[in-house]
Amino acid sequence: MNSAAKWFGIGALVGGGVALVVALFIAALLIGPFIVWVAWNVLGLGASMGLPELGFWAIVLVTLFLVVGWFGKTLITAIVFLIDPAWLSGAELVRWPEPDLANFVAISLLAILAGRPHARGHGSAKKPKKRRDESGDEPWHTIGDEVRGAIKTAIDEERHGHGPV
Repeated sequence: MNSAAKWFGIGALVGGGVALVVALFIAALLIGPFIVWVAWNVLGLGASMGLPELGFWAIVLVTLFLVVGWFGKTLITAIVFLIDPAWLSGAELVRWPEPDLANFVAISLLAILAGRPHARGHGSAKKPKKRRDESGDEPWHTIGDEVRGAIKTAIDEERHGHGPV
């Protein structure tokens, strides 16, 4: 195999990988706002709570608010209140949504978007695994230890000829 063909093959592989990563990144950027748009405008969650439909930038802000961490939520809230402090005047018009299937699906979609794992909270720093004897603070381990102790005591009493008391 000649050297040029070898490099062309590796270059095509690397180029295809980069294209795939870029395509997945763009898809991820578009999926979040699409979910918010479907939940809020198409399924009518906003209207059922007495709120208007969201425009493009409002959908982007809601999506960011749902997926960023605490600091990002605080920053977005501060920006919204600094730009439009009169926004609070409509707060008394908000009501609980009606308990129907469309609102359930819309709230579930937004919860899925908001509940995605944050990068800094899952796996970036390796945590040492707890050994079994260090995990006694969890209720199921405590109950398991008590049951194990009771079984061990019953077996010891049976072996030594002492019947149950």
